[in-house]
Amino acid sequence: AVKRLEEESRRLHSEADALIKQDSILSERVQLLVEQVRRLGEQVTIMSEDGVVHQELADVQEHLRMDGQRLGERLKALEQAMGERQQHAEDHARALELMESKSQTQTERLAAFQQQIREQRQQVVNYLRKLSQFQERQKRRQMAAMEHELKEMKQRDLKLGGE
Repeated sequence: AVKRLEEESRRLHSEADALIKQDSILSERVQLLVEQVRRLGEQVTIMSEDGVVHQELADVQEHLRMDGQRLGERLKALEQAMGERQQHAEDHARALELMESKSQTQTERLAAFQQQIREQRQQVVNYLRKLSQFQERQKRRQMAAMEHELKEMKQRDLKLGGE
């Protein structure tokens, strides 16, 4: 998931760069068109005496104005799309940071659990060692008690046999 988010982020950055380049190109075109409209406006003023030329220039000027308007709208749409993609990339970056934080927290918790398991394992080993030692002492005591009882029985048998 993290790798996929990184790839998505790289792809979005590439698209954003492409949109920025396209935006720059469109801006240059718009500036050229605006300059052409200005020049044509100046020429229209100069040639305003000729009605046919004046009408043709007015048509060209209107056409260029419409083109400029369309390019402006397209530029606005591209800027909006670029903003949305940038927001999308930022959202992915935040999600990635959150996942990394959660991963680090889980890693720390896992390390703590492993430490607890090691400590409990050592406690169990110590308990079993003590239990084994206790059972060994119990067996020795029982053996000593049985040996003592056996001696007493032999002594009684000797006394009874001797009488």
